[in-house]
Amino acid sequence: MSEATPIRDGQILTGHLFSEPMRVETVRPNGLDSWLAGLDGRLKR
Repeated sequence: MSEATPIRDGQILTGHLFSEPMRVETVRPNGLDSWLAGLDGRLKR
């Protein structure tokens, strides 16, 4: 498994897959070079 995490807690993700910006709440390994991310779309403004 790779040591580098491609995303990190607190990072904001945007893109065509999401209807709004998403905050990364959790990141954990999920197999070889695979990651499971918990996202939250309710950003505080």
